Amino acid sequence: MLIPLRCCLIFFGHSLGVEGNIYDFRDMNISREIIVKCLQQSANADEQMMLEQWLNESPANRIYYTQLRLVWDNADFSTDVQLQDQDEAWSGVISQITPTKTKALIPLPATSWLKIAATVMLVLGMALAYYHYATDTRTSETSIAVIEAASTSTNQEHRLPDGSKVVLMPFSTITYSSDFGQSRKLQLEGGAYFEVEKTAGLPFTVVARQTQVKVLGTRFLVKSDQRRTEVFVEEGRVEVGLPASNTKKTVGANQGVFVENNQTAIVELAGTANILSWKTGILEFENTKLVEVISALNKHYSVKIKLKNSDIGRCHLTSRFDNKSIDEVLQVLEVVLDVKIRATVQNEYLISGKGC
Repeated sequence: MLIPLRCCLIFFGHSLGVEGNIYDFRDMNISREIIVKCLQQSANADEQMMLEQWLNESPANRIYYTQLRLVWDNADFSTDVQLQDQDEAWSGVISQITPTKTKALIPLPATSWLKIAATVMLVLGMALAYYHYATDTRTSETSIAVIEAASTSTNQEHRLPDGSKVVLMPFSTITYSSDFGQSRKLQLEGGAYFEVEKTAGLPFTVVARQTQVKVLGTRFLVKSDQRRTEVFVEEGRVEVGLPASNTKKTVGANQGVFVENNQTAIVELAGTANILSWKTGILEFENTKLVEVISALNKHYSVKIKLKNSDIGRCHLTSRFDNKSIDEVLQVLEVVLDVKIRATVQNEYLISGKGC
């Protein structure tokens, strides 16, 4: 849905509803300028890290950011406009607002960067207002609302209106409209595993940043962060697309791909053996090099395991761990590989030994 700027105005900077509460922008531990730069995909590494830390502070932050991205991605305005003349650009935005509305605006300080930031915020706010207006008036019979589901520090299962199941990874969020049964399209921040019910002639679409995943009925994983978006298909087939560049790729069962943010290539994803371990709790290794085992353990348990010497990394492991703790896994490694493992600091371990 394209959102014309002339339709409505809300002065962005007051509040937004999140799960029935009012989200006060003044309470945010991050500047609005950084949020906008991340939406524009123009933020540097430090700013992206600040956003990621803020998103991990609470599910409400992820819900709020997801709502902004949903509006931003559907808004009919350019995110890369070059403001050659800041005063002229500011006047151009104000001129799109009816005179009765502009009189109510409080002039901002004359500092140039504040004008740029305020211009972007005002445009985004106008798009947000029209989005809520459109979703409330799209039909005379039903009020179309935006629905969010967010997980905390554990996985969370969510059932969609069409019967499809979603398992959200920790600190992840999905957003969709209450008329989901007619569109079957949702926005994802973070990671989730989907079991999609087939609906004839109506595809199921997941939007994660710049990547779009479209299916009819299948089981697949989508993980998205500040660096890249990954898609892994357990059953069926999906179409992974980049609408901005009209790039598409079909992915079959037990295959995966990834897309680096701001890139146009869809690349094959390697090392998918335990990619669903966060959901199943099961880690399996068959004659696997220790360096690869360590990589899987680090991801699964959110720890940092290091080798004292590289020779140990050439050892191979064949084992299955079914919902075991990290301590239980490390005990097995010590016995099977004849190595010593000690904790250095919290969640960090060092493996020493002769090697293989």
